[in-house]
Amino acid sequence: MATVKTTIFEHPEFTDYISGMNDHFTKWRKKTAKQLRSLEAGHKPKELIIDISEALLGHYRGKPLIDHYAVYQHLMDYWSDTMQDDCYSISADGWNAETERIIEKDKNGKSKDKGWVCDLIPKPYIVARYFQKEQAAIEAA
Repeated sequence: MATVKTTIFEHPEFTDYISGMNDHFTKWRKKTAKQLRSLEAGHKPKELIIDISEALLGHYRGKPLIDHYAVYQHLMDYWSDTMQDDCYSISADGWNAETERIIEKDKNGKSKDKGWVCDLIPKPYIVARYFQKEQAAIEAA
């Protein structure tokens, strides 16, 4: 079975198809990334997902060996799981990625600082970009 899989994956026709599909996706991604980077406060997230999902569906319609609705569904799942919240955050505040302290009260009513959070940019990205030395010191310890 592994030999059959290897034979298929290494066949020139298959590798050309994969390369072509990668190029095809890159074209859609570049156009869409430009659109997403231009979002401003007040944009309409529901209209945005309709625009980009319909563009994706049309972009893959008629491509051989691929179900364009399956590609569309991947985008819609990502929208639901991740992208939707970010788009609504940008719609409300623009590209404002400020951190906030997480303060909780314990059972005695005393406030405890539990760290920080940023809604728009995941904490690991902020740490990697601005706190590399501190993170390296923590990991070394």
